[in-house]
Amino acid sequence: MKAWHVYLICCCDGALYVGITLDVQRRLKEHCGGYGSTFVKNHGVDHLVASRDVGGYTEARKLEKRLKAMTRARKIMYFHPAPYVGLLPPALAGMD
Repeated sequence: MKAWHVYLICCCDGALYVGITLDVQRRLKEHCGGYGSTFVKNHGVDHLVASRDVGGYTEARKLEKRLKAMTRARKIMYFHPAPYVGLLPPALAGMD
């Protein structure tokens, strides 16, 4: 069984988007093409900040819901220990 991933995208306007998928690279390509999320389609994709393997679908959905309810700083802090795919500049991270 393939593992589900939770991921964090930084949008072109600095907004953050949290989602889940089985294949992060495929999902990122879909987002960049304007498919799958109205939020990301409206805000545009700048880059993938990080992703984390979370196991099964149920766990991934629960974590996604918790992360979406978090503040910007808490979302970034959650992903901090994960291997970074990209880094947010302090101004976009809301931490300057």
